[in-house]
Amino acid sequence: MGLEQTFYLGTVTNAFEIDRTGNTCILAGAVVGLVAVGWSRYRGDALWVTIWVGPRP
Repeated sequence: MGLEQTFYLGTVTNAFEIDRTGNTCILAGAVVGLVAVGWSRYRGDALWVTIWVGPRP
């Protein structure tokens, strides 16, 4: 997707749609990361494992 946006030449309307898709993907990744942290705690993994699984900036 990065290469597509690098060489993207289109209208402003399409650019906003692509940005919205990218933001949705980022949000989905953050939610999946938080679910992974919850699942790790639910399983009773060590705290350092749960921290390692968590999403990082």
